[in-house]
Amino acid sequence: MAPSTPAPEPTTTPTEPRRSRRGLIIGALVVLAAVVAVVLVVFQPQKLFIDNEVNEALPGLATGPAPTTTPPPTAAGTPTAPPTTTPTDPLAAAAADAARRGVPVAVSTGSFTSKAHPTSGEALIVVQPDGSRLVRLQGLDTDNGPDLRLVLSAGAPGSGSYDDRIELAELKGNKGDQNYQVPADVDLTRYRTVVIWCERFTVAFGEAPIDLPAATASSDGATTAATPSGDGPVITVVSTPYGPALGTGAGPVAGKVLYAWDREADGTIQCTGECATKWPPLTATAVTTAPGIDPGRFTLVSRPDGGTQVALDGRPLYTMAIDRPGEASCQGGDGWWIRTPDGAQNTSLTPV
Repeated sequence: MAPSTPAPEPTTTPTEPRRSRRGLIIGALVVLAAVVAVVLVVFQPQKLFIDNEVNEALPGLATGPAPTTTPPPTAAGTPTAPPTTTPTDPLAAAAADAARRGVPVAVSTGSFTSKAHPTSGEALIVVQPDGSRLVRLQGLDTDNGPDLRLVLSAGAPGSGSYDDRIELAELKGNKGDQNYQVPADVDLTRYRTVVIWCERFTVAFGEAPIDLPAATASSDGATTAATPSGDGPVITVVSTPYGPALGTGAGPVAGKVLYAWDREADGTIQCTGECATKWPPLTATAVTTAPGIDPGRFTLVSRPDGGTQVALDGRPLYTMAIDRPGEASCQGGDGWWIRTPDGAQNTSLTPV
C-alpha cells in the first residue's frame, strides 16, 4: 500500500486584519467628527468668517449743547447779563436739554480701542427727550464671535478690569450702528467703559471710554455755572477727592480737573507726542473764567506741535485722559499736581 501524503493545509486570506483596520479608521473618523461638532457648537470659529451687520437709525441726534445767543445790548450799549442757570447732574441736565429741543442728545462719545480682537467705531451715551438713556454704537467694526454682549464696566479704560460690569444686551451685530436701552435704575455715573464682551471666554473684544460731563461746584460747595464767551473753555472750580480745584466748566472736557507739571515750571512745554496723548493739553484760542477766578492769570502759549494752550501764571495746563469729571487719579504722579481755586499747587496726597 502506497504511503499516504499529507493533505495540504488550507489557505487563508487576510480578511480579519483588514476588518480590524477598517474598524479603527471608522472609529477615529467618528471621534474626529464628534470633536469637530463640539468645536463648532462651543467655540463657533465659523463666526470669525461671518459678519453680522445691523444698522439702526436714531433721527435728529444732537452731539452738543443747544446754541446760545448773545443778549441784546442795553441803551448804554452794554449787553445785559445772561440768565443765571443752576445745572443738576449731567444726565438730568441733558434730559432737560433733550426735552427742550425735542431731539436725542449725546452726552459722551468715546472711540473703541482693540482688546482681544480688532475693534473700531464709537460708543455714545444718549439721553432722549423722554429722559430715557441708551448706548449707541456708531460705525462698529469688530470680529464676530460666540456669546457676544454689550456691557458697561466700572473699571477705568485701559485697566483691563471688568469684574464690576452690567450687561445691557446680547450684541446685535459685529458691524453697524446700533442702539441699546439702558435700564432706568442703572446709575450711569458709576460706569467708565463700554465693552464688547465675550461671555463664553470672559474676554473683551474692544472697549470705549465713557466721559460724562459734570456740574461744577464753587469753593463753598454750591453748584454754579459759568457762561462761555468766545471760543474757549471756561475755567471754574470743581470738587475733587483732594478738595476744590481748578477745572473746566464747559466744552468737551467739562468737569475735568486741571494739572500742571513740575518739569514745565519755567513755562517750556515738554509734554508732546505720547505724553500729550496721556495728558491732553488744554488748548484754546480764548479763555473765560467763572466768577471769583482772576482772568488775568491765564494766558495762551504756543505749543511746539501746533496750536495754543492755556497756561496759569505761565504754567501750561493739562487734563488727564483717564480722569472722569471731578477725579484726580494721577495727583502727584511724576510731578503732576492739581491747582487750588486760588491757583496754588495742591500737593496733598491724602483725600479730604
